Amino acid sequence: MVRGRTDTPVEASSLLEVGMRDNTLFVSIPAGEVAMGVSRFQFSLIGHLDLQKVKFEVVQECARTHWKLYGNSK
Repeated sequence: MVRGRTDTPVEASSLLEVGMRDNTLFVSIPAGEVAMGVSRFQFSLIGHLDLQKVKFEVVQECARTHWKLYGNSK
């Protein structure tokens, strides 16, 4: 199930085009649905950090130089 613009569950098959190109499976998602997904999470930090290779203090300093913090942040 996929949630659409109205947050009403929609069958994924009605949104997606699925097929084969040569020996490769492909899924085509409509541009409007991609844009909606991007706009919903455009200010989210999504990823992971390997803190065994990088010290947390280095990550904090890098974040402070790239993003302005607002409010009571430590």
